[in-house]
Amino acid sequence: MQPPKPKKIPHVLEKFGDRRIDYYYYFREKDNPYVIEHLKRENEYTRWVMRDTEELQEKLYRELLSYIKEDDETYPVKWGNYYYFKRYVKGKNYPIYLRTGDPEKRKDAEVLLDLNEVGEKHEFVDLAEFIPTLDGSLIAYLLDTSGGENYHLYIMDARTKEIVDKVEKNISGVLWLDGKTLLYTVETEETKRPYRVYKHTLGKSGDELLFEEKDEAYFLSIGTTEDEEYVIVHLGSADTTEEWYAKKSPDIGEFKLLYPRKKEVRYYASHRDGYFYIMTNENAKNFKIVAVPVEDPSKENWKEIIPEDRDVPIESFILFRDFMAINERRNGLPAFRIYDFKTGETHNVQFPEPTYFTRFSSGGEFPTAQVYDSPFVRIYYSSLSTPPTIYDYHYSERKLYVRKEQEVPGYDKSKYVVERIWATSHDGTKVPISLVYRKDLFKRDGSNPMLLEGYGAYGYPYDAGFRTSNIPLLDRGIIFAIAHVRGGGEFGDRWHDEGKLLKKKNTIYDFIACTEHLIKEKYTGPEKIAIRGGSAGGILIGGAINERPDLYRVAIGDVPFVDVLTTMLDPTLPLTVTEYDEWGNPNIEEYYWYIKSYSPYDNVKEQKYPHVLATGGLNDPRVRYWEPAKWVAKLRDHNRGDTTILLKINMGAGHFGPSGRYRYYRDEVAFKWAYILKFLGIEE
Repeated sequence: MQPPKPKKIPHVLEKFGDRRIDYYYYFREKDNPYVIEHLKRENEYTRWVMRDTEELQEKLYRELLSYIKEDDETYPVKWGNYYYFKRYVKGKNYPIYLRTGDPEKRKDAEVLLDLNEVGEKHEFVDLAEFIPTLDGSLIAYLLDTSGGENYHLYIMDARTKEIVDKVEKNISGVLWLDGKTLLYTVETEETKRPYRVYKHTLGKSGDELLFEEKDEAYFLSIGTTEDEEYVIVHLGSADTTEEWYAKKSPDIGEFKLLYPRKKEVRYYASHRDGYFYIMTNENAKNFKIVAVPVEDPSKENWKEIIPEDRDVPIESFILFRDFMAINERRNGLPAFRIYDFKTGETHNVQFPEPTYFTRFSSGGEFPTAQVYDSPFVRIYYSSLSTPPTIYDYHYSERKLYVRKEQEVPGYDKSKYVVERIWATSHDGTKVPISLVYRKDLFKRDGSNPMLLEGYGAYGYPYDAGFRTSNIPLLDRGIIFAIAHVRGGGEFGDRWHDEGKLLKKKNTIYDFIACTEHLIKEKYTGPEKIAIRGGSAGGILIGGAINERPDLYRVAIGDVPFVDVLTTMLDPTLPLTVTEYDEWGNPNIEEYYWYIKSYSPYDNVKEQKYPHVLATGGLNDPRVRYWEPAKWVAKLRDHNRGDTTILLKINMGAGHFGPSGRYRYYRDEVAFKWAYILKFLGIEE
């Protein structure tokens, strides 16, 4: 039986003559015992509704595990005299951090930190960075055990494995200056905005404040240039950046401003051989790369190295001693270009599949996997049917060398087909759709069930990479598809600009157009479609079912951002002020009414809704738990169909769900896949 609805406590919000009664505003009261009890009862009700899928959930969980190599290792990252990597052990939730002097002798590698031992003491465990000193004597790492992204700094003696120092602040980044001095960045208590840089020296009391950013719209981060010559402080809002630099040294001096911030101008600098190389969109919408001497970095001295290409946006670059690797987007897909410093020539790296995902391979929690003196650039590659592969691309040989292919037990790539098709949106814009299906189960008659996902925010591309978690759905005849809607970054800034601020509705319209195209082309039918989106993708899912509930049978909002207007009117919440450039400032009347016209929570209406599952995390600092809770309550109030609307709140985690790989597959993936199968009517 569904638990009783909570008593309606009105909260009246007046703005620009608008009278809104938000009956569920009080869900924000985390200290209210009734609210916590309500969330617990929602979880009980969800378990009750899903009780007939318990065997299916267990079956899905076992299937998911069967496609994972439970005993596995990451490819080693070289830092100083050691190679660092992570090892996963069957039956254990968390990775073990190790190092070795010889990457071919990893079996006998030295264990540095076993997160499973930490997990025995805490319900939630997340390690954000694991940064050794160059000589390997000390290791700094950031650890959160709350789920609220509250990371503390621990410094460990690599020889004894003892914690020799720690800093208990909300820390977002760390880097070593030498063997005993490091920098770290701190977040504000209220909004969790990284805003300060401190210098910390072992054995010395008191940390020195080196830098502070007071503007609430800017986030701060620190890093080093690839040659380790300079420390860069990067300041960024949604559309503007600024960078400061200083010579890397334990006696680091005052940071110098490279170029003052200028509205809607972004730039990113690195260093090589006495020159700053700068990627900038100043007078170049799709970005260009210039070089300027460090001794006089005035813009008059800019030398253009890679000019802007109006059809090919640049996303990032990495400098090596002999070449530069450039990550760009060609026809909406990620791509690489190599610039040879010796010859001044460029060439492209070729990939064979119609849709895929590739990027520079990072070091993960370790320092960067890219080695400045190397003739290789390390690349991560996968597609909807190709498991992740780590390549080293030799710039002069123009050849890819496979370093590690993710093993997927029991998976046969030849059974699956990947396609890339295009839908036409309401204004004539062509929107790409990536999809994968099992070819022996596919019928082009509209009978195939489908899971359609999307995001469309912040200029982040939703690229088509491999997921082992999709295999159980594909093997039950479900097509998996991604709608690459505007608001993302598939075609650079112009794609983002066409789906933000006063054009945000394009994101929703694009998604609906993609759905209609998939139905028209008989990939699927309206009673066969499940849709899913997370975080800011909640706007997409909530907006789509408000506008066209007839197109969808099932909708899942993962920690969905759906209460846009009320959230953006509260500057005390994390991210609000920094995101005015994405959604608009509702304290300005034009933006107020526009946000209200699409905000999913504000536009719930009396109509038949699909089956809906909304998830959240009680400790989530990004999308607060009350957003999915309020959305579910209001959907139930207005739903005129016999569909089932459920809420699932993780009471001990945050934005990214439970920690630990087994818990994630059991509590998150297997549960959601069982929900989709149950309400799409797919019988085992």
